[in-house]
Amino acid sequence: MNTIRTISSLWNTRQWRIYGWPVFLIVSGFYMIFTIIADWFVLTEAVYHRSFAEQLSTDRITFYLSLRERYVWIGYLFLPLVIAGKACYMSFFVAAGAVVSEYDDIRFKECFKAAILCEGIFVIALGIRLLWAKLVGIETLADYSSIEILSMMSLFNSVNIETWLVFPLQAINVFELLYCISLCWVMAFQSNRSLSECVRFVLPSYGMSLLLRLCIVMFLNLQFNSG
Repeated sequence: MNTIRTISSLWNTRQWRIYGWPVFLIVSGFYMIFTIIADWFVLTEAVYHRSFAEQLSTDRITFYLSLRERYVWIGYLFLPLVIAGKACYMSFFVAAGAVVSEYDDIRFKECFKAAILCEGIFVIALGIRLLWAKLVGIETLADYSSIEILSMMSLFNSVNIETWLVFPLQAINVFELLYCISLCWVMAFQSNRSLSECVRFVLPSYGMSLLLRLCIVMFLNLQFNSG
């Protein structure tokens, strides 16, 4: 009983701190490691040759792969910026939701730290995706992109799905749900508020951010497909 009271006291009275830079570096580091594993051990040269054999000659594919090997490090350098951009995008909606809910003491900086920490959910998702790819084996890039772990897309035959519906079905997955739950939980610890209070403004904020992202991607898909 004393232990339960101690935990409750910590939840209600102690503000838990997240050190942004260390968390950002750790998350970026794992993203980079998994991306390197994907590039060199999963998406091998043989996979590229099988993927483009019908469209390009062997010499053209080899030339492309040589360019990829030479400049792939540039993508690794931009990866932390992409992660920071994703966190900023989510942080904007959460901070706006806090303002609308009249939680004026919640700052954008706190939201950013929480978003970066919760990004670890997608790092885990990437790791599981790579493990699954190695276990089942992939022949082409299409095989890799069709790996839909714990998403709505896995319930449908991708051949019969309209192109503009693919991304929404991919986005509705267990990892997105875990991300949302984790964001509520981390914000509760960091802002020294109850979990129910944070759910009331984090959940609508997350929903708006996801809806906007889906609309943008679906609009672009329709534009490109119609062209």
